[in-house]
Order: sequence, then C-alpha cells, then structure tokens
Amino acid sequence: MLDDEGYIQSQVAYLPGNIKKHFLQKLQEVCLENCIKLEPNYSMRQYKPNFTKHDNLVTWGVKLPQAWYNRKHKNILYCENGLLSQHAGIYVDHRGWFGDSSIVVDKEYEDDVSAEEDAEMERIAKKWLKFPIFFGSYDPKGPILVALQRQNDAPVRHHYKHAHWKRENPILSILRIVSERFKDREVIVRPHPKHMNDWYKIEHRMPEFFGDKWSVDIRDKTKLSIGERVKRCSKIITINSTVATEALYSGIPIATLGGGSFNNSGATFECYHDLDKLKDFDDFTPDSDKVRRYLGAVLRHQISYRCDLDTIRLNKSIRFWLENCWDGVEY
Repeated sequence: MLDDEGYIQSQVAYLPGNIKKHFLQKLQEVCLENCIKLEPNYSMRQYKPNFTKHDNLVTWGVKLPQAWYNRKHKNILYCENGLLSQHAGIYVDHRGWFGDSSIVVDKEYEDDVSAEEDAEMERIAKKWLKFPIFFGSYDPKGPILVALQRQNDAPVRHHYKHAHWKRENPILSILRIVSERFKDREVIVRPHPKHMNDWYKIEHRMPEFFGDKWSVDIRDKTKLSIGERVKRCSKIITINSTVATEALYSGIPIATLGGGSFNNSGATFECYHDLDKLKDFDDFTPDSDKVRRYLGAVLRHQISYRCDLDTIRLNKSIRFWLENCWDGVEY
C-alpha cells in the first residue's frame, strides 16, 4: 500500500548501532530513490509487533530460528556481520542467514569468480588477516586449532544439532567431540575473545577433555589475532564460527561440525550430518577452486562500511528486496 505521497512504507525491525551508523543512512537514500521509505525502529520490545505490522523489513538476527521468519511470508533483507571479515563490513541476503542463505539455497558457490572479485578478496585478506590469499599461510606441522564461539550464538543454537541432542553446553560439546578423536594430538583451544565469561564458567571442566599437549589461547594474554594464530596451526575445527570462512583465505583445512553458509560448497570438511567423518580429517585437502568460488559468493553479499551508493544500488540481494517491495502494489 502507498502512503499519501506515493511511497511504499518499510521498516527496520532491528539493527545494531554500528550498522545504523555506517550503513542505514545509505540504504535509506537508495530506498528513497525507489520511492520506498525505510523507517528505523530502535526498540527490541517492538521487534515481533513490527513483523506483524509491516510487509517489507530489514533486520539483524535476534536469535530467532529461520523458520519463524519463513512463516511470516514477508519481504525481508537479512543483515549480519561480514563473513569475510567482520571489521570490513556487513553481510546482506534476501533469503536468510547461514545455512538458509542464498549462497546455499541458490548454490551461488558454483558461480565463477571474476578477476575484480579475486583482487578484492586478496585486498581483504592482506588488510584484515595479514596474509596473502591461498599462499599456504599456515603451518602443516602445527597444532590443531579449536575455534570456540559464544555458547548462545544464533548459528550454534539453530545450526548445531549435536549439543542439542546431548543437552549439553555447546562449548563442552565440541571439546568432547575433539577430545574423543584427537586427545593425543597438540591442540590449541581458542575461546571467543569477546565472550570470555562463557569460557570461565566451564574451564573447571577442562581436565575431563584436555590431553597432555592441549593448551588454551587467551587473546588478552597471547596478543595474537586470529590471522596470526591461523599461521601457526595446521588445521581448524569449529562449529560454524565466522573463522570457518575468514581462515579459508589461508588455505588451511577446516572442519565444521555445524551448518553454515558453507553448506555443500566443499570449501570446508563438513561433519554436520556425520560426526564420524571427523576421524578422516587428516586426509582432507581443501579444493582451492571450491574455496575460491565459495569466498567469491560470500564477497557478493559483503558490503563495506565505506561503500558508496552505487555499491548498494548494484547489490543483488538489495535489488531483489527493493523490487519485492513493489511486488503486487496497486498504483
């Protein structure tokens, strides 16, 4: 329905402060060019009522399952931290998040990668992770890195079934799974540096899982960035952390125990449906072409905080959302 000025009404269900600061105003300008008014909403208490009231929405994830959004039958632009580098921008998608993204649903990981996209991936890898892309920027003889996440992270809550089945803390779950298979190996456990309380609550349980060669990487103590840590390791095991995408730049083998935007791409060693596969992780060598195509697909969804309006105008997911705002409108 059009308002009195002939504009479509749309609503921001919720966006965090940094996204509002760096992205929202630009998106609003592009919306106005398309005769769409994008009104901000800053109240989490009004999140669900907004979905009932409006047909066209822009939203950050608030830990609701994808099925909840699908049942609403709304035109939604989904936003999240950038997967290539959270520092470099945000991720936008017209289908959903993680395993429900258009990367997975539409098999965008099969698409070719242009020379311009290769150059941009190279630039991001060098600037934010401090290593050249696909140049063996890891140590094949180094330890296994276990990259932990926030225990109530949305991808963990909705795309990791093993802890759910066992009714256990997901941090303990991944440590148990790795310990059952690699207890005698050199392993470095890296808690999420911004959510150390999750770690401190369960670290007293570590003797149950840790082998003699296991250690913990507390970033405040080691001062190592994730890029610097990856360079010193031979493999990564994670549930579905953004590290599973960021670290692919280095060429390091990565095993994922949960679902994510990498599903079915072949870029990671996927163990979501069969944990027994993890015993064969040593035999896995990443296919550089599949990794490159997957990263190229992610790049097309990533928008830099410093982007110009043309970048937003040309983004496939944003164009799809804008066009759907007008779908079925009588005027």
